[in-house]
Amino acid sequence: WTIWFAAAERIGNAILAVNPSLLIIVEGSGENQVWWGSNLYGVITNPVILNIQEQLLYSVHDYGTSVFPQAYMFDPAFPTILKDIWTPYWAYLFVNNPNPRAIFVGEFGDPLTLNINKVWMQTLLNFMNGDWFLNGQNQLKPDEKGLSWTYWTVNPGGDTSGILNDDWVTVDQNKLNFLRSSLAPLLT
Repeated sequence: WTIWFAAAERIGNAILAVNPSLLIIVEGSGENQVWWGSNLYGVITNPVILNIQEQLLYSVHDYGTSVFPQAYMFDPAFPTILKDIWTPYWAYLFVNNPNPRAIFVGEFGDPLTLNINKVWMQTLLNFMNGDWFLNGQNQLKPDEKGLSWTYWTVNPGGDTSGILNDDWVTVDQNKLNFLRSSLAPLLT
């Protein structure tokens, strides 16, 4: 992280010098057996400092076993152990933090053909929607929103197989049904 955060600062500030309106998205590292881009533990001691700090957004990734079968996915405490993975590596930036940092889950996805991955996805969605302790209780205040996210990917194929089916037109309804409770209302 020490090399990455310094590079992110230099690059981010160089970009903002040219266009101060751009959002600078900084992913975590892939250290300590979590997903690439999912370790933001280093922010505790080495936060990215930009000349325009409000343009900073931290981003993480998380996937089901179709991308790689992480050992914790097969732990007897699964899925509640996931909070013990997510919180120290990235969610601490937002969850129960008196000075929350801007963070979003920039990539998550899975084909959802295996039950373990359906459980993982529902658990992640619940967590992003405010169930920080994975106990069925939403911890958000009435005026608070959960974590923002982008699903990986839209296009079909690959290890997560996308939101669109192989015809590139129809939506995978199974995935949409999982995501529906976390979607923002349509703009009108």
